[in-house]
Formats: sequence, C-alpha cells, structure tokens
Amino acid sequence: MIIYEKPNNSPKGLDLDTAIGYREKGLSYAEIGKIMGASKQSIHELLVRNGIDLGTVASFRSNRGAILAAKQKMLLDNLTDADIKKMAPRDRVLGFGILFDKERLETGKSTANLSGLMQIAQKVDIRESGQV
Repeated sequence: MIIYEKPNNSPKGLDLDTAIGYREKGLSYAEIGKIMGASKQSIHELLVRNGIDLGTVASFRSNRGAILAAKQKMLLDNLTDADIKKMAPRDRVLGFGILFDKERLETGKSTANLSGLMQIAQKVDIRESGQV
C-alpha cells in the first residue's frame, strides 16, 4: 500500500491503490475525492505525481511480460564485467541469488527447496535465541 502524505503534513493520507481502483471503475476525481474525503484536485495530484495514466497502466498490465523481458535484456546487455567488479560483494551475492531463483522459475524447477532452507534457518535462529 502506497500512502501519499499531503504537503502540509496533515495526518490524513491518501491510499494510491484505492484511488487507482476507483479510477479503473470509471469514477471521476470528484467522486473519488468525496469517497476518500479529499478534494478532486488532491486525487488528481496523487495520481499525476505517481505517474498514473490509466491508458498507460492498462497497456502496461496487458504487456507486462514483454516489457519486463525487454528491460531485463537491456540491463543485462549493458552490464559489463567492469560494472560487476565494482559492485560490493553483498550486491554480487544478492544479484546471483535473484538470477538463480528466476532461472529456476523460468525453467519450471522448484524454488520451494530454497524456501524450506530459509524456514529451517529461521527455526534454528529462534531456538538459539531462546524464543521457543
């Protein structure tokens, strides 16, 4: 859930996901504002500041796989050995883990074994800390 705080730092936040949902249902800014307790200008500003254009969002959602695949290819094509060598060791390990996990998903292999190992490690940590 993304919360947008009004510039005057009032405690009332507007939920972006809720506003998007109402716009997708065809409600006007004024109607959404009335429901969410804000002005139509505030609703419009919330959506604009977060780059929400329903036409663009709908197109992105229906083509998300192809768009993300193209961006992945672009990133990998532009990542050089020198870039990787400059990365902190932690970032290299995280990158490896993410790519390994995604490869297993893409090739239809289970990632549950990794999840199972994480659960075992968490249980060991809990036992060692005496929280059992």
